[in-house]
Amino acid sequence: MTWSKDALVVKFSHSKNDQEGDNGCEAPKHVYSNPANPSGCPILSLALYLLVTPRSNERHVFIGSVNMANTQRVAIQKACEGLRSELASLGHEPSDFGTHSDRKGATTHCASDTEDGPPLMAVFLRGGWRIAGPKEVYVKFALRGDQAVGRVASGLNLSDPAECTQVAPYFTEEMLNSPSVKRALALCFPWSHHCSSRLQPVLLHCVASLVYHHSFLTAALPTTHPYRRSAFYQEEALVQELDAFVLGGKRNTLAQNLAQATGILANVHILAKLEMLEAGGGEGGNLFEKLREFLRVEGLIAPYATRAGVEKLLEDQNKKLEQLIASRLPAARPATERGRVWWEEKVPEDFALPPATLDEGWRMWWRGSPASNLSPIRHLRPQDVKNKRQREALTPWRKVMRMLEKACTESNLHVSASASPVQLQACIDGLVAHSILPPAVLKRNGRTVRPRERTVLTIHKLLKRKDPSNTVNPFLRLFI
Repeated sequence: MTWSKDALVVKFSHSKNDQEGDNGCEAPKHVYSNPANPSGCPILSLALYLLVTPRSNERHVFIGSVNMANTQRVAIQKACEGLRSELASLGHEPSDFGTHSDRKGATTHCASDTEDGPPLMAVFLRGGWRIAGPKEVYVKFALRGDQAVGRVASGLNLSDPAECTQVAPYFTEEMLNSPSVKRALALCFPWSHHCSSRLQPVLLHCVASLVYHHSFLTAALPTTHPYRRSAFYQEEALVQELDAFVLGGKRNTLAQNLAQATGILANVHILAKLEMLEAGGGEGGNLFEKLREFLRVEGLIAPYATRAGVEKLLEDQNKKLEQLIASRLPAARPATERGRVWWEEKVPEDFALPPATLDEGWRMWWRGSPASNLSPIRHLRPQDVKNKRQREALTPWRKVMRMLEKACTESNLHVSASASPVQLQACIDGLVAHSILPPAVLKRNGRTVRPRERTVLTIHKLLKRKDPSNTVNPFLRLFI
């Protein structure tokens, strides 16, 4: 468990559908604060739990045995019994709720109870359900999808950008290492100096949430609640001092929250931008005031506005726009060059890849062959070639050249689209110096061989015969 940006990140070592723990660390769960609704805020709940729960050892954040199902069931039943009248008004009995109710309810809320909610597949992956068929292979965990699910599952209102973009309470930068924050951390969690460094930012956000929601907790919790007996609660002066240095939630502007928040759905982002524009916020300031100032400067506010003035203004603006567009258009290429670019002319039906050696193929890959009116082969796509045989031959070319590109990158040999033939040959020589490619001439069994004079297609066939003993150099076969 750790903190990343504005979310609590939880990684499970194993789960019901992942008994071996193969996917636990690859699919972390993002949990978000809900400053607008503290009674349902996961971060505030975690802070209260850690504050009032005695620690049995320094290794575990949560106490209890490995199998907590019975304990959880009893705790849920007790909580529901205390809400029997409220549940009855909604048509439910305490027995209707169990240990899976929160999981089912969160899934229903994310998938069906929100307009334009997170992707449905991200909801399934968050719940840990298997997706049968091809989806099991092609639909994988993605960070942004789980962040969107986590933000919606926290109960934030999607239709209200000001609420949905709120971030968890946090201390200002200058206060993070202050004696006051360190004292509050020691009062809330005396064991914090023994815990992992990954847990430290989680505990700091927990303290910030307790400070942010101090008034709510004082009003909502009964006098017998352990929180009121905690050392932190007794230090009222410290809480008041820290409160002035806690940001997040409603204390941030919409623009500030939007800049920090993760997991924001596209429709919420658009609504937030529109709300900022309507309120005159954001980087542009008040749009209407800027428009009024522009009209005043240009003399278009009565009594100075005239038809001639408007026409002159439009003419000048058109000229500026044309100049701007012209300055950003790429320079026109010579006719001979344009004729050799794949995407501007169709590839001739009789096109054929030349039987090039490795060195020649490397130059043609980057520069083509002007003498043969051949464009750089790296621009050529399989769908551009009509001839099936040549289209099939293009794939080996691409594989061999991509392997060369990768080898150059790993050997710190720079190559670019503007490379000259000399620079391209220097890359080949560099790979020879690194013993990745063989030299032009080799002595083998008393014979002179030239391994790089094989054609690209022949080299591809050789490279397909992988040597099990070689895990570093993919071109090892060329030395044999």
